[in-house]
Amino acid sequence: MGLCFPCPGESAPPTPDLEEKRAKLAEAAERRQKEAASRGILDVQSVQEKRKKRKK
Repeated sequence: MGLCFPCPGESAPPTPDLEEKRAKLAEAAERRQKEAASRGILDVQSVQEKRKKRKK
C-alpha cells in the first residue's frame, strides 16, 4: 500500500527565492518577445535598420 506522507527524513526541495523567480520570468518573457518579433524574418538586423529609417 502507498503512503500519503513523505518519509520523516525527507524535506521539501528548496524553492527559488522570490526575486530569483521574478528575474527568470522576466528574462523568459523578454526572450519570447524577441522570438515573436523575429519570427519568419531571416535577417533581423536589416529589418530593424529599415524600421529606424522609417521613424526618421
